[in-house]
This record gives sequence, C-alpha cells and structure tokens, in this order.
Amino acid sequence: MQGLGFAISGIVGATAMLLVMNWIHHREWAYADMVRTIGGIITGSEDRRAYGMGLFIHYSVGIVFAFVYSVLLGLANIQNFWGNLILTSVGGFGHGLIVGLVITISVGEHHPIKQRRGSGVEIAAAHVIGHTVYGLALGLTLGLLRVPIPRMGEGFIEMVQEVLGYATPWVLLFGAPILFVLIAGLPWLGPKADHATSERK
Repeated sequence: MQGLGFAISGIVGATAMLLVMNWIHHREWAYADMVRTIGGIITGSEDRRAYGMGLFIHYSVGIVFAFVYSVLLGLANIQNFWGNLILTSVGGFGHGLIVGLVITISVGEHHPIKQRRGSGVEIAAAHVIGHTVYGLALGLTLGLLRVPIPRMGEGFIEMVQEVLGYATPWVLLFGAPILFVLIAGLPWLGPKADHATSERK
C-alpha cells in the first residue's frame, strides 16, 4: 500500500499543479498551457490529440516523480508531517527551477510549433510556481494519508532498496509508456518539424 499512497499523492500533486498552471494561463500572465505544450512536442500540433498526449505524460511523470521525492524524504529522514511538507515544497521549487531553465533554453528554441518558441522568463516563473504547488500538494497528501516514509535505517543502500521495492511496478507501468512516447516523438525535435509545420500551413 506504500506504493499506492505515493502514486495517489503524485496524482493529487499533478492535478494541483495543472490547476495552477491553467489559472496562470487563463489570467494571461504567461503561456502556461503545459499540457498542450508537452503534447505539441510529440504531435507537432495543439489539437485534442496533443492535449490527450500531454495529459497522459503530465500525470505519468507526476506519479513517477512522487517516488523520486520519496528518496529525497528518505535521505532527509525527518519523519514528521511539517518537516516533510516543507521538504517536498522546497524540492518542488528546485524542480521548477530546473524545468523552467530547460524549457527556456531547449523547448523555447526547438518546439515544433513556431508560436511556442522563444519562451521567456514569465514561462519559467510559471513552472517554478506550478512545481512548488506540486511539491506542496504531494507532501500534504502524503501526510493526510499517513503514507509511510522510507527511513535511512541501516544505510543509504537499504533505503534505496526499500523504495525500489514498492516503486518499481509503478515506475514501469507509467515510466515505460512515457519513454516510448518520447522516443517516438524525437523526430519532431529536429529540422523535420519545421518542414512538417510549413507543409500544414
């Protein structure tokens, strides 16, 4: 049940992040329609297929990263509600900084849809906010569900083995399809994407 608890917490975190990003997007503070952006990388468009693809990837990554955060919690070995909540929130903030940087440098330059290129600071900031909310909602759900947090115990290796024991089935279930989709979508990241986009125009 420990793995299920982290998976549910990942879903709640991903949902909270999606709601915040959509709110930022509809307020027109930044183009923060993350789901369509992610799906558009794979499909080269922003239609329903892109939205469905992006939604699947968003929630799958949210679940997988819940187990990554469990390793972070195990390393900290705080073992109390508020400490874990602060740690997941800070982890989400750092996670958002990295994602925002990657999006600004990589996706902003190579996205197959030309209108989505040139991502600015406001989009990076939106991702920092969204990922911080993900970490906050993740930690809150873990605490409310009283999901057992891995302990360092006898050492780091033993703690990682504990996490792998309950995380592996979930990571394989959601991580493998993500990997397949990303590999299948790699051609969109190259020059062919511009050619395909121009043909549609």
